[in-house]
Amino acid sequence: MRVIYRFLVLALFVTSPSWAAPAQLPAVFIGPSMYCELAALSSEEVLNRLAVSYRGLLEYAGDEFTRERLEDLMNENTSLEKFFTPVRGAEQKSVALNEALTRLGDWVLLDSGDHGLTQSQIKTRLREVVREYLDQTKQEQEILIETRARKGDVGVQTTTGFEFIRDTSHAKLGESWRDESGMIWGDSVRGDYGGPSIMSHAQAVDYCRNRGAELPSVEDFIRLRKYMGAAHGFIKGEFPVGYKTQILPGLMNCTFWSSSLNPDNAEKALVFSGGRGEIFAHQLNSTSVCVRCVVRGGEVP
Repeated sequence: MRVIYRFLVLALFVTSPSWAAPAQLPAVFIGPSMYCELAALSSEEVLNRLAVSYRGLLEYAGDEFTRERLEDLMNENTSLEKFFTPVRGAEQKSVALNEALTRLGDWVLLDSGDHGLTQSQIKTRLREVVREYLDQTKQEQEILIETRARKGDVGVQTTTGFEFIRDTSHAKLGESWRDESGMIWGDSVRGDYGGPSIMSHAQAVDYCRNRGAELPSVEDFIRLRKYMGAAHGFIKGEFPVGYKTQILPGLMNCTFWSSSLNPDNAEKALVFSGGRGEIFAHQLNSTSVCVRCVVRGGEVP
C-alpha cells in the first residue's frame, strides 16, 4: 500500500495542472526519479536538496509567508508539520504553493527516514534555512530604509495621488511617513530578525504611549486605505476594492491593532490587515498581532 501511495503522490506532482501554472514556482526536488537519485546520495546530500527546495518555496511564497509565521518557525518547540502548513487564500499562487508544501511535507513526514534522516535533523536544517531567509530580507529592508532616508523630506505619491512625506521628528517610531491629514505613521514594530514584533492589545497601547504616540483608530485605518486606493469605506466582511500596499514599510505582512473596540463585543478590538485592507476583530486578552504607532497632527511631544 505504501508503494502505491508513493506512486500516486508522484503522479499527481507531475500531472497536476495548477502545479505548472505559475512560471515562477520552483521545482520541488521530489520527482519520478527521486528514489533512484536519492538512493545514490548520502543523507547529508539529501538534506541539502531538501534545504534548497524549501528555500525555493520561501522565495516563491513571498508575502504569503508572513514574518509572524516565519519567526514562529524559529521556535524550538515548533512541530515539523508547521513548516508545511498551507497558506490561506484561493488564488492560483496560493493553491500551487500549498500543493508544493503538501508534497514536500508528505515526503518529509513519511519517507525521509528511508534515507537515514531523523525529524530532529530535518527541523534543525529547515530552521537554518528560515533564519538565513530572515537575515537576507532584514538586510534588504535596511538598505531600503537607508535609501529612503537619504531622500529627506521628500514627498512620495500613492498610485491614487495622495502624498506621504518622510518624517524624522520621532526617531523612536522608526521609518515614519506623514500623510495628508498630518498624521505621522511609524514603522511596524520589529523584532530581533527585522520582522514584526507581536503584542497583546494592552502591551501595544503601553508601547506606543511610552514613545509619545498612540495606536491608530479604525477611522485612521479607513482613511489610510483610502489613500492606498480603496474604493469604499468600512463594509463588514468585504475586502476594499482597489486597495494596494505602498510607501509604509512593513505594511504587507501584518495585521495591526487599532485603538477602537468592537462595537458588538467590548472584549474585542478592531484590527487592520495591512496586506488586504480588511478590518475585523480580535480578542483583547488572548491574541497578539503587529503594532504600528502614530502621532496626530505632526506634533512633537
